[in-house]
Order: sequence, then structure tokens, then C-alpha cells
Amino acid sequence: MGRDFRTPLSHTRIPPHTILDLFSITSSLHPTNTVTLTTYTRNDPTIRARDIHSLHFLGLAFSSFALTMTAPQFEKPITLPIEPERLEKINEHLSELTPEDVLRWAVDHIPGLFQTTAFGLTGLVAIDMLSKITRKPPPLIFIDTLYHFPETYELVEEVKKKYGVPVHMYRPVGCTDVQEFEERHGKELWKSDEIAYDYYVKVNPPVDPFPAGPR
Repeated sequence: MGRDFRTPLSHTRIPPHTILDLFSITSSLHPTNTVTLTTYTRNDPTIRARDIHSLHFLGLAFSSFALTMTAPQFEKPITLPIEPERLEKINEHLSELTPEDVLRWAVDHIPGLFQTTAFGLTGLVAIDMLSKITRKPPPLIFIDTLYHFPETYELVEEVKKKYGVPVHMYRPVGCTDVQEFEERHGKELWKSDEIAYDYYVKVNPPVDPFPAGPR
């Protein structure tokens, strides 16, 4: 129309037969759940720019409403187990969110939430994000293969101290250190039998008194 009518110039005149196209929105929740606002036409030559200004903010309000309408709704908390069809919808929804919003969604919707971590970079970032999202971050599960670097164990203690989050540590059955593990299974088992090594240190750890929740 040649002019930015978002500026509230109260005495600006609009030419007659001006057509103001606001928007047309359709909710994706259900084929019949449609909200449409088509073309707004005024033949009154005395319409003023402040009226356009009001319509502009009306459009913003309806746009916000449209975004809310199109966002899928999930129960809080989600009932477990999650069937494949619903899981697909959840993953589709989460794929559009930022990492922070994905974690926030998990905190709001998933009962018995916990975080598994080896205290690498991505795990530490997630721990820090969660500490900013909720006052009670989910507990951490750490698979102690007994072969971690000493610095990793030091980092575990630092995380406990800084974030106050419980860390549940799982070790191979009947072993508290490398010497005990190698007495049972031999030295450098990962070289001679990688599948057996992974089973002993990652698949079959002792049961930790962890609160009831999804595994």
C-alpha cells in the first residue's frame, strides 16, 4: 500500500476501496478445527491509520493463537509405556524444538526421568541446562567400567558438589576396581572378546537401589 501503517499516524487518510489482507490460518489438530480470517475490506475513505495500527496488533494476537492451536498437546505426565504411533508424534514434535525446550518438555511430561551420562561434553551441557530448567534435576546414571581416567572420577565429584544431583554408579558384578575385574575375566578383555566385555561392564551391572521409574 506504499506506507508502513504500523506507525500510528492518527490523521493519515487511506484511499477508498483499500483491501487489507490480514491472514488465513488453519489448525492442523483436526480437519474440522479451522480458524480462518480472510479479507477485510473498507470502502470508507475516512478510515485512519490508527485503525490500521489496531488491526496490525489484532493480527499479531491471532497469529499467536494460531501457533498455540497448531502445537500438538500431550498429557502430563505421559502414560507409560508409549505406543509406537504416539512416540512417532512426540519425536516429530521434539524435532522442531531447541535442545533446552526438548529437555523442558521431558521434565514436564516424562515420569521417573533420569539422565545417563559418561560425563563427556554433551552430558555436561545437558546437566547444566537441566539445572536451569528445574530445581530438582533428574538423577544421573553413570556406568563405571572401572577403566575411566582418574580425571573422570574427579569430575563426577565436582558435578555432585556443583549441581547437588544424585549420581547412581553401576559397576561390574562383584568388582570394585580393575584388579578384581581382571582376576575374574582376564586382562584387556575388550581386545580378546569385545562382546563379553561390553556385557560384563555395561549390560549386566549390579542393581542399584534406584527409585522406581522407566528403565
